[in-house]
Amino acid sequence: MNLQEFRNNPPTFEQLVRVAPNQQIKSFISALDKVQIRRSALKNKTVENNSTFEQILQNADKSLELEFNELTTLLNVCIERINVLENDNKYLTDTIRKLVQVKENDSEHEEKLEDKIDSEL
Repeated sequence: MNLQEFRNNPPTFEQLVRVAPNQQIKSFISALDKVQIRRSALKNKTVENNSTFEQILQNADKSLELEFNELTTLLNVCIERINVLENDNKYLTDTIRKLVQVKENDSEHEEKLEDKIDSEL
């Protein structure tokens, strides 16, 4: 996703918060809000010299592009962490299932042994 695509179809606050597992993504959302507010302020600013205004907008676009790239990198790191946590969760869930199965098998085996001992007595 590049800056233009992001501007044309930005995620909603709710979409971002839904995947916000930690403070880093919340910081991303806050920084994104600040970027959008600054851009709006620059566009609404009236400057007598149009070329100066265009330069301001170009500089703002460059600055926003850099910030966007940094924020995108941060978001990607957060998504990677979410994936790691999901994989850890799957592993732990599978391990718990296996332990429960082993316990059930042990219980069944123990019952069979008790029945066998009882029958021999």
